Amino acid sequence: MKLAVGLLASATALRDQEFFGGFVKESDIDTNGTETAQEALDAAIEAGEDVSGLTARIGGDGRNAGPVVFKNCGVTNRPSGFLSSDHPYKPDTACRWRIVGPKTARMFVKILKMDIEEERPSDSATCGHPGNPAHRPCRPGENEHCEWDHLRFIVGGQSTRKMCMYVNKFNRFAVQANVPNSPDYSYFFEKFSYVENPWFNNPVKAGWFKGKVLDANNLIVEFKSDAGANFYGFDMVWRFMKPATTTTPKPVTTTTTTEETTTEAATDAATDAAANAATNAATEAATSAQTQTQTQTEAPTEAETTTTTTTTTTDADQCAMGTHDCSANADCIDLEDGFSCVCHAGFGGSGQKCFDINECNNGENVCSPNAICNNVVGSFECSCKPGFMGNGVVCNEIDECANDFFQCTCNDGFNGDGVICFDKNECALGKDNCDSNAHCLNTGGGFECLCKNGFKGDGFTCQDINECVVDNPCSHHASCTNTDGGVQCACRNGFFGNGFTCRDINECAVGSDTCDADATCFNKLGSFGCVCNEGFREEGDACVDINECTLGIDNCSSNAMCSNSAGGFECECRPGFSGDGETCMDIDECLDESSCGGTDCTNFPGGFSCGCEEGFSKDSEGNCVDIDECAAGTDSCANEASCENTNGGFRCSCDEGFSGNGKICLDFNECAAGTDNCNAGTETCVNFSGSFRCDCAAGFVSVDGQCVDDNECDANPCDAAAVCSNTEGSFTCECASGFSGDGFTCDDIDECATETDNCDANATCKNSAGGFSCECHDGWFGNGQSCADVDECASDDACSADATCTNIDGGFVCTCNARFSGNGKDCVDVDECATMQDNCDANARCINTVGGFTCACNSGFVGNGETCVDVDECSIGAHNCDANAECTNTRGSFTCRCGTRLNNFNDFKGNGVTCEDVNECFRKTDDCDANAKCTNTVGGFECNCRRGFFGNGFECSSDASTAPTSLDDGKSAGKIKTKKANVGLHKANMVDVQSAMVDALTRVTDGRRGKMTFVKRARGMATKALARRRRKCPLRDNHKTSALSAFQSASDISDVKNAIVATLANRTNDTPPCKNIEKLVGGKVNKVFKRLNRHTRA
Repeated sequence: MKLAVGLLASATALRDQEFFGGFVKESDIDTNGTETAQEALDAAIEAGEDVSGLTARIGGDGRNAGPVVFKNCGVTNRPSGFLSSDHPYKPDTACRWRIVGPKTARMFVKILKMDIEEERPSDSATCGHPGNPAHRPCRPGENEHCEWDHLRFIVGGQSTRKMCMYVNKFNRFAVQANVPNSPDYSYFFEKFSYVENPWFNNPVKAGWFKGKVLDANNLIVEFKSDAGANFYGFDMVWRFMKPATTTTPKPVTTTTTTEETTTEAATDAATDAAANAATNAATEAATSAQTQTQTQTEAPTEAETTTTTTTTTTDADQCAMGTHDCSANADCIDLEDGFSCVCHAGFGGSGQKCFDINECNNGENVCSPNAICNNVVGSFECSCKPGFMGNGVVCNEIDECANDFFQCTCNDGFNGDGVICFDKNECALGKDNCDSNAHCLNTGGGFECLCKNGFKGDGFTCQDINECVVDNPCSHHASCTNTDGGVQCACRNGFFGNGFTCRDINECAVGSDTCDADATCFNKLGSFGCVCNEGFREEGDACVDINECTLGIDNCSSNAMCSNSAGGFECECRPGFSGDGETCMDIDECLDESSCGGTDCTNFPGGFSCGCEEGFSKDSEGNCVDIDECAAGTDSCANEASCENTNGGFRCSCDEGFSGNGKICLDFNECAAGTDNCNAGTETCVNFSGSFRCDCAAGFVSVDGQCVDDNECDANPCDAAAVCSNTEGSFTCECASGFSGDGFTCDDIDECATETDNCDANATCKNSAGGFSCECHDGWFGNGQSCADVDECASDDACSADATCTNIDGGFVCTCNARFSGNGKDCVDVDECATMQDNCDANARCINTVGGFTCACNSGFVGNGETCVDVDECSIGAHNCDANAECTNTRGSFTCRCGTRLNNFNDFKGNGVTCEDVNECFRKTDDCDANAKCTNTVGGFECNCRRGFFGNGFECSSDASTAPTSLDDGKSAGKIKTKKANVGLHKANMVDVQSAMVDALTRVTDGRRGKMTFVKRARGMATKALARRRRKCPLRDNHKTSALSAFQSASDISDVKNAIVATLANRTNDTPPCKNIEKLVGGKVNKVFKRLNRHTRA
């Protein structure tokens, strides 16, 4: 099964068994206190409807026997939608869908298509088959139709009859021919008609294809199929409607209304009260703060006065207070733990945000296929197309041919004689006017032109599309050339391909580059590049050698020689050095003892030299002379020693205050040895190299050569938050109040965190360095240690002008007034009209105002808006009907019909506003004698016997003595019209006959029980049957006499029925021009009286 609801775009998702569009599977949507679907099913079962455990009868092939378990296939509260089966529907389906609307809503339900398999009577082995002599007629309930496959609706506690096959007027399945591989059962209808069979529930006659308004807010759709399903299925739509009457709750108010009505108004009031009983109960259950007491007296059956008193008391709730955030196009539903927002019918969204649904675009409208759908905010409007009339939901074709004076002509795009028309293929015949660059597609009654690929236009004129500009299909590495209806793409240099796809050419790999022999080739997108090899530089397109030695860019050692070569260079170490040229190490010749012949050898970079013995050096003549190490400073004496030169050497002696061998002299520590003369207590001995000194001890300073106490506190050695105290030779630090630490480092104590502050409970404690402060909260005032409440409501700008301010401790609350919504500071008017909270009449329009609303009756109605009464334009002369037309008042308007009711509206023709006379003589619709002349008159005709004949024109004779001058059937001589006379005679006799029929029917049904509504149906059918063809076949005096006698002697229902049928037969047999009235309406009389006899009992 599939289901389409709302704005779904994906048809694939509709076939998912786990989700049905706007239907939530196996869910239980809140019904706002109204009767639930399960309660509705229970009520249906209690009423005798077998809705939960149907048992399929075993047919000729025994298929689908046993109980049927229906599955809950989904539930939705969408305001409108479209529900359908698969096409063709799937076998072994047993689904129920539940549609739940707002608590006060009504529903409009309409079947669009239906073709559901029905078993034939031949499937039963005992009864019903018209072609089987062994079969007897089926009794009621036996071989019941729609058993295997069916569709039905369950509304409240009642269920429709099962609906299945719909057969059209040609005795064919409605859409069976459009289902692939489906069987053809058309042969069966030659002898049997489902449409006329009394056991078949005809959904067309029941009104489901026109649509029905249900006084309920929930509906269960039940569909079942057996194992042999292969039929189309069903399509249906629904839409929730505004309730007939709406009561707007008012906070804490009491209203008493007394209304005087006549008999007809009182009956309507009683009907409305009964229809809204469930709505009032749902309202009471959904609003916990609301109590309602209503007293309704029983509507009288005779003319009398009825008094209705209503008292309503309502407490405020969240929705009424306006503290919700629902959209203006949503209903606020008060709940025990908050509120819920539900978008109005015709809107979609979350409830907080609602947007208009275009029912005309998404198919969620119920307009007739012969109507135009116009979307309006929150709804839609249906208006019948030209040539059709109706309310837009139901549009009936205007029968211009009703007077049998017409001519059929095939429409444009079709060939034929008008009675039979077939499509003309303009494309195949070359009769189209499509552009040469367009394709011609034949359609029913016409054709379409579609421009070919590469062209644009309406098909009749197609222009080339420059794809290079509009949508270039070529590769980014190709050139684009537009052609007529196409494009050419060519890859650019450096690329190869078909132009739509281009790939780079690697010139280096294929050897098509032009690089120098001393260069390296590298590829790049669409081209290539050349880089000279190392040691070469670019000079034009050639690579020349770089002289690294000349340019100084070689890496040879500074102790090497550089030699240039092609593309490089070579390094060779100089004499006295060894290495690879890039690294050259000095050769130490002194390592060879033979280099200096036993004297000192001195090596240097690149060479060496020979010297004298230790303590001697060469002079300018090369002689070795003594070196004065002391003068030259080359001695090794300690710094704390004195040097004495000797021949070929020197001698060292330690200075005073030091001890050692002269080369190493150590300081003598007088402080450690106690040989100093420093003052103990105030001075400290400090040793230094070669002596000592006396410094003032810590905490003392030197003043005039004496060590006295130093006041350290003057230098602020303590923390900024501490107190310094000087002592003899030292000092102490102590943190101040509000701080903690060792005095050198002090941290602030946070009195707020340690709760050692004294701030008020309605104040905020703020810590500061060494202390704290108190500040009263918003909405409070004082010094922080003591705070008092601020009355914000004393200020005029605290809340919105449309809100009430309530002061609370430390603040205030703003609540929007009744009929406003918002947060209290910003309040917007509640649109009672959009949220259906108005109490305007169903025939009035609601006009929203700030803080309320007004009601104004629609055109064609008058009243105060809350109560609107239809204006009878016909009785007050406010219509525009032609003088020769009959004005019929309708609710909110009127209709005009040419002609007079006396002549069955056949004497004038037109649209009702303009009427012209019908020429009965020309149309041969007069009943003048063959020997009479017919003369047309305005609104009628005259019959006059021709010369040589005598009579009244309706009957002419050549014998003047036998010619009639007047007739009891109303045909008087001269200009008196037969039609008018017949109708007058019929009406006069019909009064007595109808009265006798009603008396007889009342007499024979007195004391019977059951469905007594069939008494009323029988009475109405009998009245209609007796009134048929009264112009040409009137109820004459002799018919009246026979009928009165038959009705007076009737003793049971069959006698009354036989009396009616006999009267029809007498009128048929009496007058030759009359058709068989009994055959025309007798069958319907028989059917109604049979049902009356079956559904009632004594």
